[in-house]
Amino acid sequence: MLKKVAFVLALTVLVSFALALESGPSNTVGFNKVTFDGNTVNGGYTPFGLAFTYWDVVAGVPSYGVESEKPSDIVGSQTTAGPPFLATEIICKNTGESGYLSPGGWTGPLEDNSSMIEGYCFLAWVKNANSEDVVFAGEVDTSTYAVGIPVPAGDSYTWVSFRDARQVNLANLNLVTSGFLGGVNPPTSDELLEKGTGLAAWYHNTAGWQGTIVGNQVTPGLAYMIHAIAGHGGYTYNYGPGAVAPPPERPDDNDGKINRITRPTRRSRSLR
Repeated sequence: MLKKVAFVLALTVLVSFALALESGPSNTVGFNKVTFDGNTVNGGYTPFGLAFTYWDVVAGVPSYGVESEKPSDIVGSQTTAGPPFLATEIICKNTGESGYLSPGGWTGPLEDNSSMIEGYCFLAWVKNANSEDVVFAGEVDTSTYAVGIPVPAGDSYTWVSFRDARQVNLANLNLVTSGFLGGVNPPTSDELLEKGTGLAAWYHNTAGWQGTIVGNQVTPGLAYMIHAIAGHGGYTYNYGPGAVAPPPERPDDNDGKINRITRPTRRSRSLR
């Protein structure tokens, strides 16, 4: 009888502990992996975007709530380090700033100016024939878009990425509402180009999104380009909040569009 009572008491303690863990505060986190390809066929350049909000990393431990836009915190030591002619270089396509991992740590304006900003696009320049798998880990934040991206008027090409850990339908990206103009056929419409895959989409004025982008969805971690044809453009692109549903609240509800997720207890806050 005493053994049964002890077992029940132990089980009660375990259940209480589990409930306490379940109800405790936590943030929604995720990761995606990008392969920086040094193959000479593509010149060693790999385009990518940023899908998360990233944290300051101190002694290898992220400081949740202390945001960072530095490659030293976002990329860390995952790329080849060395002098400029050897080290893998990260280049921001929106600002032209770059940085690389030297033997003494990250150097260059990309690091000095904290310019790895969500919404911008980047090229990883691997200066040898090797490939580097880089994992980007951070907070899943769908509360707002990080920064407005100017789309110049005329025949212009503008780099954009989407701070979202899910595959999002093109209709939910606020492209058309921002100023992206469609037409009756591809030559009369602006384009959304998916960099690194050669896929593209255009907007039919009555039938909606058309083209080759798989499932008419953008993919976390990829880079994109808005092509405003002649006579179009001249607006600021904003990917605003509320365009898509919030992320799932439990691991069992994961819809397969995020690599990893933990249960959130609040909406994520805005970067800016």
